[in-house]
Amino acid sequence: MDKTESVGIIKYIGPDVKDGTIDTEKLGKALLGLNDAFKKILSQNVEYKKIDPVLKVFLQKGSVEIAAYVAAGVVVAQQVGLFEIGKQFFGEIGRQLALKKFAKNGSLTKEGRPEIDGGKMFVIVVNIDGEKKKIDAVSYNLFNKKIIDKSLLAIIEPLEKDKIDKVQCINNYNDKSELEIVEIMESDKVYYEDVEDLEFESKNEEDFDENVAEKIEGLKGRLVSYQALASKYPFNFQPREEQKLYGKRFIPCKINDQNKKDEYIELLKSYVGNVIIRGIGIRDFSGRYIKIKIYSVEKDEEQFLV
Repeated sequence: MDKTESVGIIKYIGPDVKDGTIDTEKLGKALLGLNDAFKKILSQNVEYKKIDPVLKVFLQKGSVEIAAYVAAGVVVAQQVGLFEIGKQFFGEIGRQLALKKFAKNGSLTKEGRPEIDGGKMFVIVVNIDGEKKKIDAVSYNLFNKKIIDKSLLAIIEPLEKDKIDKVQCINNYNDKSELEIVEIMESDKVYYEDVEDLEFESKNEEDFDENVAEKIEGLKGRLVSYQALASKYPFNFQPREEQKLYGKRFIPCKINDQNKKDEYIELLKSYVGNVIIRGIGIRDFSGRYIKIKIYSVEKDEEQFLV
């Protein structure tokens, strides 16, 4: 994989990166911001929720570039066009950056009724200076609800006067005929003064999305730990059957009935055998569970039968 195969580029330009260097903390936050925006934008479509983004950083003299492509499991890859998903994502990032700049640190007001053009719904928006712009209704909804404002702030965070002058969002990098570039200058950071700094959730503290979960009829394994400070997924479970399929790693679990918490903690402390859990689980693109919501836990008595 190289940058000519990527779906988009976030490119930083300025004196401070002439030698291919950049503040690692700010670059790290930009990467997290891009990933956070990806998850939030794609979460608007249930079909895309199991797609995992892969980001790769390329350093080039005179600039720092984050080149991204979208990876997923074979089954998912056959169902959806991964390049198109990535292209749409970077296109949306560019539109949101442009809208933030167009709004000039203000809100956008819809004018008139929505209109259909080429099978898509569009709206006319007006900024604080009375300037008008026709935009995709989905993009307006993302902007109006400030769904990825914090992510955008993280992406432009490296901008600094006399150090990093501008950032470019380049869509569809490997198709020059369709190249789209949105450029944000250091002076444009003023439009983000109302946005709080982004604090990224731990993966184990993200919400459990039941829309993409599947039923677990009975899975054998061990309750291996309880973490009192983990508010959403306090238990860890390790499968002990079909480990080629489910893996050996610990799976963060939440419980459906909080009244059962003490019972499960006691079971964890006093029982050394396998248990059978039932509930619902979310798999990653490889087919392994990454989160489980437990409905019930019972001892696996059969393991002691001769």
